[in-house]
Amino acid sequence: MIIERDLLKNKISLEENFLKKLNTDIKYLEKLAREKFYMKKDDEDLFMIISSSKKE
Repeated sequence: MIIERDLLKNKISLEENFLKKLNTDIKYLEKLAREKFYMKKDDEDLFMIISSSKKE
């Protein structure tokens, strides 16, 4: 039970740090939006390369 509590406290701490970074670091927020949600600026083009793992 104590181990679970410590793991959860650690996870909460990591999430708090992530949230703090999102709220304070604009470059990190932009990087995350671009990579995870495929967002782009109005004057940019977005290219997606999709590889297939099809074996014959």
